[in-house]
Amino acid sequence: DEEIIEGIALVMGTSSTLTGTVSTEDGAPVEGYIHAMALDASGTPVYERTTAASKEGLFTLMGLPKADLEIILKVDGYAAQRKRVRIDSAAVEGVDFKLTKGRTIILRVSDEDGRNVEGAMAALEYGSNTDLYALAALSYFDWLNPTGYSDTSGLVEIRDLESKRYTLEISKAGYRKKKITLEPTDGENTSEVTLQKE
Repeated sequence: DEEIIEGIALVMGTSSTLTGTVSTEDGAPVEGYIHAMALDASGTPVYERTTAASKEGLFTLMGLPKADLEIILKVDGYAAQRKRVRIDSAAVEGVDFKLTKGRTIILRVSDEDGRNVEGAMAALEYGSNTDLYALAALSYFDWLNPTGYSDTSGLVEIRDLESKRYTLEISKAGYRKKKITLEPTDGENTSEVTLQKE
């Protein structure tokens, strides 16, 4: 079971503010832009903001709804981190995130004749709902649920992933969809994917 963090209540009010820190695994503060999202108990997004962490790694999220939330933080170059937080007062502090360096999946997509396939979509599955990835750049889900498209060399990269196994669906009109499961690396390995024509 996931632990729900009981933040330190400061002031009662009608809106909620969360403060905390972001740092690397070895404790160094992370400075820069932060993408933040909050999901309610049903997994529905109820909050989305871009803010900034100071050089000490301090950040603030304002306007959060009062609820048990899953807070997701994403900083470029690092894997998204999730934490359950109970927001039940006007201000909660002491919610700290330790970020891990993001890892990369690199695919080379080709057809049965060995020719590069341009424009193939590689979509990471998220739970049982792969439709989230069809939203791509039209939605804020694109930074959380990456989708990539192959270039003229057939190469597609999906970056800033956690170190775990992922299932991807590779598809393009005129070809049969293909699913593969693999683990991201430091960006040095390329996995070959062959699509069959319909």
